[in-house]
Amino acid sequence: MASGTGSRRGALVAVGAALSMVALTACGVGGAGGSSDDDGDVTLTFQWWGNDDRAAATEKVVDLYEKKHPGVTIETSFAPDTSYWEKMATQVAGGNTPDIFQMKLEYFKEYQQRGVIADLTPYTEGDDPALRTDTTAPMALAAGKIDDKVYGMPTGSSTQAFFYDAAAWKKLGLDAPADGWTWDDLVAAGEKVQKETGGKQAVMADFGNEQAWFESWLLQRGKSVYTDDGALNFTEADLEEFWNFTSGLAKDGVLTPASVTTANDRTTANSPLVKGKALGELNDVSLASAYFDAFGEVAMAPIPADEGAKTTGQYAGVTQLLTVAKTSEHAEEAAKFVDFFLNDPEAGKILGITRGMPANQNVLSDIATGFEAGDKATYDFEQKMAPTVIAKPPVAPEGGSQSLTDFKSEYDQVIFGKLSVKDAAADMFQKFQDNIS
Repeated sequence: MASGTGSRRGALVAVGAALSMVALTACGVGGAGGSSDDDGDVTLTFQWWGNDDRAAATEKVVDLYEKKHPGVTIETSFAPDTSYWEKMATQVAGGNTPDIFQMKLEYFKEYQQRGVIADLTPYTEGDDPALRTDTTAPMALAAGKIDDKVYGMPTGSSTQAFFYDAAAWKKLGLDAPADGWTWDDLVAAGEKVQKETGGKQAVMADFGNEQAWFESWLLQRGKSVYTDDGALNFTEADLEEFWNFTSGLAKDGVLTPASVTTANDRTTANSPLVKGKALGELNDVSLASAYFDAFGEVAMAPIPADEGAKTTGQYAGVTQLLTVAKTSEHAEEAAKFVDFFLNDPEAGKILGITRGMPANQNVLSDIATGFEAGDKATYDFEQKMAPTVIAKPPVAPEGGSQSLTDFKSEYDQVIFGKLSVKDAAADMFQKFQDNIS
C-alpha cells in the first residue's frame, strides 16, 4: 500500500495519463525491454514492487532460473509500491514496458483494456504448456482472467479478516468474535470498550474510508461495486446507507475518531490496532505476519455481518498477478519464466510467502509444514475460511482505480464535518460514474 493519500493520488494520475498514450505505444511503436543477441540468447526484463526481503528471494529464483536456462538472462528491478507505479507509467508511455511485471488488481483491467498486457491463454494450452495452470487454486486463477482468457497469473491467494487483540478483548471481559458474529455484536462490544477505557480506545478502526470494505458490505447484500461489464452494481442509496452506518458508529465511539481514521492506510505503520487506538480492524489476511512483527500476536475472525446474511463478504482475492507485456518480443520465454517462478517446487521454497500464500496448491502444501507465528496464523485462517469465501467480485474497468482515492477523500469530508453523508454520497456516486465513463 502507498504510505499516504497524496502520493497514491499522484501515482493514479500518472498511470491514467500514461495509459492514455498506450494506443500509440502498444500497437507496434517501440518494444519492451527484452532482446536477443546474434547467438539466439534471450534477455528479459522483470519488474516488481516490494521490500528487501521480497527482492532477495526474487533474485535467488532469477539466479536459479538462469542457471537452469543458460540462454536466458533476466534483468531485474524493484521499487516501493508508489514509485513502482510512477515508473511503470513512464515506461508504458515511452513504449518500454518490462517483459514481465507485477500487477495490482486495482489496475489490472485498465492495463488490459489499454492493450498493455499480453493474452497468455495460448501458452497455457496443449499437452506440454509453457505456462501450467492445473495446480493453481481455481478462484485465484479466475482473478487473472478477463473474458475467460488468462492475462495474469496469481502469485499468492488471500482473503480478508477482522484482526483483533485477543488479550485485550479477554481483559475487558469481551467474548472473542466467533463465526457468525454480527454487526450488533460489534456494537455491543464497542459500547463496553468505550465504557471500560473511558473512550480512549474503540473496538474497531473506522472502515468507511476504504472502498474495499464497502465492497464487502455490498457483497453481504448480494451486490458489488462493478458488474462484469464494467457498470456500477450499486445505488447512491447503498453508499449513503453504508456511510451513515460507519460515521454513526464513529460518532458513538464504537469506531475510531476522524484524526485516527484519516491516517489509516492499511499499513501496520499507521494501523490503529498497532498504535493502540483500536482493539481491532479489517485488513487482508496476507498481512498477518506483518502484524505479528509490528504488534505481537493477533487473532483473526470473519467480517461481521447482519444476522442471516448468506456471506460475510469475504472473497478469494489474490495478492498480486504476474503479467507479460503485449509488446514483448519474447512472450513465450516470458511465460516460461512465470511458470517456473510460480510452479517450480524449488522456487516455491525460496519465495515462501513473500507474495502471500502461494496460489499453487502443491507449492503451498510443500512449505506449509514449516510455518510459524504469523505465517501459520495466516495459513490456518485461510484453510478454515476456504469453504465459505466467495469468488472475487468483478475488477474495476478502465478509470476505476481513481475511485479508490476519491472514496477516501470524500469520507474524510464526512468525518471531519465538512459534508453531510447525503452530499458526500451524491458526490462520490457521480465520481464513480465519471471515472469509468
